[in-house]
Amino acid sequence: MIGKASSIKVVHITRYSYDGKGGFDGAINRWLSENAEVEVLDIKFSSSATQEDTYEDALIIYKPAQ
Repeated sequence: MIGKASSIKVVHITRYSYDGKGGFDGAINRWLSENAEVEVLDIKFSSSATQEDTYEDALIIYKPAQ
C-alpha cells in the first residue's frame, strides 16, 4: 500500500509533436524541479504515434510535502 487516497495526488503531463522533437523529458524534469519537495511514488509513461504525429503522456503520482 502506498498511502491513503486523500494523501496522494497526480499530475498529467502531455506533449504533442509533429517532428518527434517535443522535448518531453524536459517537461517532466521541469515539473520535478519546480516540485522538488514532493515524494514521487511512481511515474507512468505512454507514447503513441501516427504517420505524422507523436503523442507522449506521463502521469506522476506523488505525495505533497508535509
